[in-house]
Amino acid sequence: MATENPTASPTARTLSAAFADDRRREARRRAVPAGLVKLMLHRWGAACLPKNRAALSARARAATPPPQTHTQTRPSSASAPPASQVPARQGHADAANVAARRPLREREEAAAVAVARAPTPTGFQDKPVTVAGGGSGDTATTVGRGENIWVRVPRKRTSSPQVDSPQQLSVESTAGAAEDEYVWADRYRPSVLGEFICNKAVADELHRLVTEQECNHFIFEGGQAVGKRSMVLALLREAFGPHNLQVQEHSKRIELKGEIARHIDVKIKISGHHVEVNLADLHGYENHVITTLLNESILPPHSICDHTNCKVIVVHDADRLSSDFQHYIGWFLGRYAGCNKIIFCCSDSSNLEAVKHLCKVVTLQPPSFEEMIKVLEFIAMKEGIDLPRGISSRIAVSASNNLRQAIRSFEATWRANYPFIEGQPILTGWEEEIYNVAKKIMEEPSPKQYATLPPCCFAVQYA
Repeated sequence: MATENPTASPTARTLSAAFADDRRREARRRAVPAGLVKLMLHRWGAACLPKNRAALSARARAATPPPQTHTQTRPSSASAPPASQVPARQGHADAANVAARRPLREREEAAAVAVARAPTPTGFQDKPVTVAGGGSGDTATTVGRGENIWVRVPRKRTSSPQVDSPQQLSVESTAGAAEDEYVWADRYRPSVLGEFICNKAVADELHRLVTEQECNHFIFEGGQAVGKRSMVLALLREAFGPHNLQVQEHSKRIELKGEIARHIDVKIKISGHHVEVNLADLHGYENHVITTLLNESILPPHSICDHTNCKVIVVHDADRLSSDFQHYIGWFLGRYAGCNKIIFCCSDSSNLEAVKHLCKVVTLQPPSFEEMIKVLEFIAMKEGIDLPRGISSRIAVSASNNLRQAIRSFEATWRANYPFIEGQPILTGWEEEIYNVAKKIMEEPSPKQYATLPPCCFAVQYA
């Protein structure tokens, strides 16, 4: 019986041969036709050519070789380059190779310098254009001809991070306050604990503590415009005497260790016995500033703690303190117990749980309707103004439990029309500021106008 040849049948191929056939078919399928390659090269070469006919004709004339004569001359030795020039040409070639191996950024800069120095025909000079979204002085330059235009944009210069100086902000706020023509709220601010009409029971309790010399660390909690700052200053005057508490405003430079910024200028209020700082002005550097103030309050060794060398640190907006830093403050107060006292002003004492057990919590309530009426009547008596009960009631209602705004509304309404008449409109005292802001927004509607909004747009509610 004849044996069959396994290679004669197409189904008897080896596995490697089948794989080889598959690879050849895949290669033929992915192969790019030669005609398509020529077409792509042609289009790429045409795109690199200038679109000007005059430039095309000039390049064609330059590329056309000169006519050759039929007489052939034997090349002489003078036509050959001298031996001294061969190393020079080789050096130029080596330099070109080194330049080709440079980074792409350096090659682009060198090409841009060469293009800038090369003479350009009339009508094809580089044109500066403004970069969209760039700052002042950011310009780009168009390089190229016709449709082949490239834009060369200068690299932006990055400046070192800067910390906004609170001293500059304080100057602007002080200038704004100087222009404010409404002065009754500051003129009739209580200076001692016995002058308080609102939260009178709290003021009496603080007076008792000062009299019995039971002063400790304090936490004053309450909403905005309830009188926390006024109560703290009155407490300090009661403890040290009104003549020993001459408050001045300064700018203190705090060194920032381990930060990008080297220092920060902090606006503080200082006297011989206390220092005030607002955490809202510290731009995230609360830990550095409070640590510096605490270290400066440490008395020298073997010092006797008495009334003359007692120091108090008043921290406003203390809600911004982190829990970890509160534990550090608690450790510091326990380590250096004595004359150093600290007063926290916050909206809610629950935000200071880490130091709450070391302090006496003083809660200030918003003024009631009757208390606001009493304050307005007290100011009217001092100014010699006849204030009807109906006008004072309407002012108190429009201020929405904000005593400072009620005093401002009273002063603005009195300036607008006095003697008062029935049905007289109640002003807020912010009409001119609101008009100026609205005018600026209509002239230039941009987000930066948000910074020019007066405080009435944030803290005052209108009826």
